[in-house]
Amino acid sequence: MVLVSQRRNPRLALLKPNDATQADAILVDATDRVAMAWAKGQTWLADRTVIWVDSPTPAPEGHTDIRRPVPWPALPITLARALEENAIAHSGRPDFGHSSFSVLPPTEQASDQTPSERVLVVDDSLAVRNHLQSLLGDHGLNVTAVDSGEAAVSAISANSYKCILMDVLMPGMDGYETCRRIKSLPGKKALPIVMLTSKSSPFDRIRGKMAGCDAYLTKPVNPNDLRETLRHFVRFGSNSQFFSKL
Repeated sequence: MVLVSQRRNPRLALLKPNDATQADAILVDATDRVAMAWAKGQTWLADRTVIWVDSPTPAPEGHTDIRRPVPWPALPITLARALEENAIAHSGRPDFGHSSFSVLPPTEQASDQTPSERVLVVDDSLAVRNHLQSLLGDHGLNVTAVDSGEAAVSAISANSYKCILMDVLMPGMDGYETCRRIKSLPGKKALPIVMLTSKSSPFDRIRGKMAGCDAYLTKPVNPNDLRETLRHFVRFGSNSQFFSKL
């Protein structure tokens, strides 16, 4: 059981079984009979963030599967992804607060959107990729989604995009390094890159600027900030209603 502290200096705390209901995330070793017997008796786990290690069957909706060996240095990223996917499963959206993603109204003008308005979403969470791809696609944007920095570099090398929405915390090449790689590609220095992340310290913003990102939006995303950012980078025709009702 893991408690993600909400203090000024965030930390991880391991809880005892008696305190399990206070945990933000629960890791269950699916190969351990005792652990599985305990999990089966905890009906409240259905709506909680649970990470199943080496489960022989797919995890329930909102839960996460991982395989051994568990990369402990990447555990904070795994926990963040699990919490995000659980939020999507039980509320219909990731934990961006009252962000634009949840209130963008369907528009009858979506079919008038030019195909050149392409946006690339980069996130290692399948749930987040599907969520953003569906929501933004329904509102007139041609959205491509990839799961890693390496895949993003490959996609951008072969295609043209008007804007990139990219998470910072990803296994392998993180968002900062991915941004640097993209900006170094021929003809891509001016390609707008917007970081969407829960990392909000001044140091993180400086790192983003040094890497070349054009905007840095923290989660939960402020609706007005997100709207104005996309409005600046994604150009719409005079008949577009994409933001008119936001």
